[in-house]
Amino acid sequence: MTLLKKHQDKWIETPGPLETPCYIWIAGKSGKTRNRPILSVRRKSKIAYRVIKAERDGPCPPGAGFSHLCHSSLCVNPDHGVWESNLKNRRREGTKGYQYRPRENRKNPWKVMVKLSGKMSYFGMHNTEKEARWMANAILSYTSIQEAM
Repeated sequence: MTLLKKHQDKWIETPGPLETPCYIWIAGKSGKTRNRPILSVRRKSKIAYRVIKAERDGPCPPGAGFSHLCHSSLCVNPDHGVWESNLKNRRREGTKGYQYRPRENRKNPWKVMVKLSGKMSYFGMHNTEKEARWMANAILSYTSIQEAM
């Protein structure tokens, strides 16, 4: 039995931005913002999406990390993650300034956060990826114009 099946009671299936649904972790979470799903493996806490992906596709290659294609840090669907370098993840289209954060009864699952003057600034929750991308790009464009002046 796979870890994903074994821990099926710890995640819920929700529609996401990709063709397949997100599996949003609802059990233990860790990290400063409580956005890392935690799974106990041999009495040690591990990041759930990394363990589930490694079980199915093999261990993380040296110099690589886990990247969410769905932009949801709580998603444990192994189809929604890839092993890649941090630089490649940052350069991928659509990862600048917004992420998919579904919650039960939430109408606006797209969160916009942009780094300004070295600090992360929150710019609201949006209904669609298109709205979130527009907001993030507008803020980034405005700040780059201000910095050039």
